[in-house]
Amino acid sequence: MSNNFDTLISNAISEKENLKIKMEEYRVTFKHQISEFSKQWFMNTAKLEIEGSPELVKSVGIDRLRELKREIENLADNSPELVDKYLDNEELWWNLKEDLTSRYSSDNRIPRKIEDEIRIMFGHLGKLLSKDGFVDVSINRESFATTWHLNGKIRYPFGINFPSSIEATYREYSKLKIAAIEKNDEIKNLQNEKDKADVGNLWDSL
Repeated sequence: MSNNFDTLISNAISEKENLKIKMEEYRVTFKHQISEFSKQWFMNTAKLEIEGSPELVKSVGIDRLRELKREIENLADNSPELVDKYLDNEELWWNLKEDLTSRYSSDNRIPRKIEDEIRIMFGHLGKLLSKDGFVDVSINRESFATTWHLNGKIRYPFGINFPSSIEATYREYSKLKIAAIEKNDEIKNLQNEKDKADVGNLWDSL
């Protein structure tokens, strides 16, 4: 009987590992999508911020404006490296570090902890724009809801409209996470049943 439990447990562990492999594929896809989104976001958001300050543009001058645009283009081109830096934290991903406290709550949107890292990554734009006064990243602001500076970090303070394709990728990741958590429960239950059977067999042998 113990051998049967061993086989069932081994199969369940293998199935969970296969789920984690699929999760990693979606994680990599998600990162690539965020990287492509970030390239456009940096350029579009910079343009909006600068368009909102026509008088400042005049005082900054065309030469400095051209230089600033090159700096922002370099930032956008560096999006893949930034995504690696901020989104490769194993604490963000269940398949890299299993969260034993996580249960069956389905993430229908990108989780706060991942979005927070993206906001900090987007904060690099604030650092560039602040050099000429297009945004204020100082600590002394009255509204925490609109300040670029929070808890010692510069991060984008406003809403981020992620493309539906990015949200769909994370939903698929989340579905696999739930399946893997359920598989963990199955493994635990099988191990408990095996332990009970082993004790019963021991008792019968005495």
